[in-house]
Amino acid sequence: MHSVRILVFVGLKNYIELFHNDEYWAAIKVNLVFAVVSTLIQTTLGFLLAFAVYYMTPKWQQFYKVAFIYPGRPPRFCSGGYVEVYAEQGYWSGQYAAAPGWS
Repeated sequence: MHSVRILVFVGLKNYIELFHNDEYWAAIKVNLVFAVVSTLIQTTLGFLLAFAVYYMTPKWQQFYKVAFIYPGRPPRFCSGGYVEVYAEQGYWSGQYAAAPGWS
């Protein structure tokens, strides 16, 4: 047989215990330090890259686009982006068009 457990309302007791727990405040401190430091690092690096690209010659700007932006493109082609891009241009083979879910 199953035993019935009576639930007792504790109100804000759990929150009061939490706010008096030293481990909780240590964890909050670590999270805040991480958030602030990582935000400052990312913002600074982003600004420096943008500043560098702005003052590059067009030849180096093109290199930057290929070296840093293009590596993010191939996953799109692997995930169906191939269909979206090439179907519009008429390169999509009709043999797959009859498969369920493909148009």
